[in-house]
Amino acid sequence: MNKNILTNITNIKYKIKITLILFLTFAYNLIQKHFEVTKNYLQKLFSRNYKYQEIISLTNHEESITLNMGLSLLYEFFEIFSYYFDNYMMENKQEIKKRLYQEIETSINNYIEMQKYLDISKINTSKTKTENFIDFFNLRSKRLNSTIFMLIDIGFSEDKFDKNALESSIALGRYIEIKMTLLRDFQRYQVNSI
Repeated sequence: MNKNILTNITNIKYKIKITLILFLTFAYNLIQKHFEVTKNYLQKLFSRNYKYQEIISLTNHEESITLNMGLSLLYEFFEIFSYYFDNYMMENKQEIKKRLYQEIETSINNYIEMQKYLDISKINTSKTKTENFIDFFNLRSKRLNSTIFMLIDIGFSEDKFDKNALESSIALGRYIEIKMTLLRDFQRYQVNSI
C-alpha cells in the first residue's frame, strides 16, 4: 500500500478521535450545567432530522453565551465526524459506521442518565444498592468510551470487514472501559480505608 495513503488514513483517524473526545467532553460538561437544553439539543442532533437554520436557532440562548458557544461547538464537532464517517469509511464497513453512531449516542444517553444519580430522590428504591451500583457503574464506564476508538481503528483500516473482528473490538473496548473506570474512580481508595 502507498505510504501517502496510509499516512492519510492515520491522519483521518486522529482527527476523528480528537473531534470525538472534544465532542464527548463538551457534551458531558454542558449536560451537567444546562441539562434540559443540552439534552433536547443532542436528541435533535442525533435524530439527523433537522435543517441547518433550525439547529442554529436552538443555539440562541440570551442567558448564557457559554451555552450558545458550547452548543454551536457540539454541532460543529458532530458535523466533522459525520463528514468523515460518511465520506471516508468504505462502503463495506457500513455496519461499523452504524455501531459507531450507536456507541456515541450511548455515551450521550449515559451522561444524561447519570444525572439522576446526583439526586438521591431520583434513585430507584425498588432496586437493591448493589443493583443501583451496577446500573451506575455501567453508565459511568461509557464516559470513557474506548469502544468508539476501537471501532474507528477497524472502520478506517484497509482490512476487509469481518464480523468477528467487529465483535472482538467491541468486547475489547468494553473491557478497557471497565478497567479504566475502576482505575480512575477507585484508585483513591486504599484497601485499609474500606
